[in-house]
Amino acid sequence: MSTRSLQTELEVYESASTRASVVLEHPRESGAVVSEEAVVIFPFSLTIADRVISTIMELTPEARESARTKRKKCSLCGNKKVAYEKQSGGFSHLICKDCAIRYIRDADALQRKAWIH
Repeated sequence: MSTRSLQTELEVYESASTRASVVLEHPRESGAVVSEEAVVIFPFSLTIADRVISTIMELTPEARESARTKRKKCSLCGNKKVAYEKQSGGFSHLICKDCAIRYIRDADALQRKAWIH
């Protein structure tokens, strides 16, 4: 599999978990940016100081079809192909694959920043 900064490849496994290959970019003090390929397993939870901030779960095929039938859109970008549900602060939002991956990248950066400070 080739690696690009915005590439994501989803593979569904028999265990019903989903894995996404995500390229994370980590800036260094020298100004250089190091890219690292990581595998994210859904459901994904952003946890800081032992507190779950948000969780992203893959929608079932039935939920995806229901969202398509009801013309639901991604809460973040408006894309019509919702694939995930993001739960945060007692609220639930449907989001697309690209926004889920972007959220994971941002969460990784936030966790690294919290760990450094």
